[in-house]
Amino acid sequence: MTAAQGGIDQTMNEIQQIKKEALELRKQARYSEALKLYNDLWSKYLDSCNEWEGWGYATCLRKLGNSEEALEICRAIYQKKPDFEAGNNLYAWCIYDIEIKKEKEQIQEDENSFIKAANAILNLTKQNKYSPYTKTVFKVIDYLINTKSIYPANEVLGWIDKLAPNDLSSEAFSIDDSEGKHREIQSEKEKWFAVKTKALEKSEQYQECIELCEKALNNLSKFHHSNDIWFKRRKALSKAGIGYKDQAIIELEDILQNRKEWFIQYEIAQLYFDMREIEKALKFSIDAALNFGKDENKWELFSLMAKILNNIGRIEDAKKHLLYSIKLRIDREWNIPESLNKMLLEFNINISEQINIKELNKDLKALWNKEKNSCSPPIQGTVKTMLQNGKAGFISGADGKDYYFKISSFKGDNNKLFRGLKVTFLTEESFDKKKNIKTKAAVHIQEK
Repeated sequence: MTAAQGGIDQTMNEIQQIKKEALELRKQARYSEALKLYNDLWSKYLDSCNEWEGWGYATCLRKLGNSEEALEICRAIYQKKPDFEAGNNLYAWCIYDIEIKKEKEQIQEDENSFIKAANAILNLTKQNKYSPYTKTVFKVIDYLINTKSIYPANEVLGWIDKLAPNDLSSEAFSIDDSEGKHREIQSEKEKWFAVKTKALEKSEQYQECIELCEKALNNLSKFHHSNDIWFKRRKALSKAGIGYKDQAIIELEDILQNRKEWFIQYEIAQLYFDMREIEKALKFSIDAALNFGKDENKWELFSLMAKILNNIGRIEDAKKHLLYSIKLRIDREWNIPESLNKMLLEFNINISEQINIKELNKDLKALWNKEKNSCSPPIQGTVKTMLQNGKAGFISGADGKDYYFKISSFKGDNNKLFRGLKVTFLTEESFDKKKNIKTKAAVHIQEK
């Protein structure tokens, strides 16, 4: 053996030893130490490095928070080994770190780059647990939903259809929230059902929405974020969309027993109005108006109430509701939809005049309460029990019945709400989950 050959062999042995040490350190998660060795290998002995050494080098860089430099290494690996799956996955994760994980406001500065990066990830990788493919699709969908003024149903469908639902995980995620509380959130598969059913309902693909909602309700073993309620709601609305409005109302009223949401009451009111059952439409719209929720989110409800009141000849009350609907949008610098502009012409209303929205709100609340009271006169009673959770209790009514109530239904200072307090209240349909029966609950509670 010549001296030169002996020197080469010694160098190769040294390189192999460095590779071995770097590998062991990386496996032990001693990334800083491993990085020094990988850096020496890559800078001094690049020709002796294969794709796995490059992958190890980029992995250490990413683990230490340097995804930008890791990305450059991944690009170099890709040029030599474009079919190296582990390298492509890491390449995609680096893109994800740099471009996809950005905050909404950062993405909005250059949305095209964000979408381009997302497509690059999907082209580089397959949908599996080792790649950011699935996380990227959901991140894009979340961004679209949270930034578009109108729900982007077709765009959402385009992205959600890039996922194969059978390959998604059914395991829920566990996280600690900002308050340190342990929470469980929906699995990938549950989120897929939630996203796609909503997009189908919004894009008026009603039959497919009904079928997918039924599949979700039958196949998912556990629900998060009240998804079981929302699947039932979308199924009901889709039934209304294909003409089965009677059935839709029955299903929505059933949901209402468990979730007293103003928008469900609004949807029932809209269906009754479409069916020309005006009295019932007015009742549910009044309940929705008085229910918890920001008025600016209820502008469509108030325009519906304008139509209902106009239908029964209460023109001035109808005009007030239409003005309130429009004023809520103007004050937030939202555009006025064509539907509202048409109603302005029909009602011959001039919105250029100064309108005091607080006074209008006060007048309308008085009108809603008067309407509610005329339908069911207030009952007198006494607070009987306050539950230990501090969120609810029972009232003994003068009619001899006990009524469950939530603290949020008390129209006054909660500090004054105590056992023995004399009150007046209205009632509404409720549901006792423990006894599994329909019942009445106390609402709009006021100190006597």
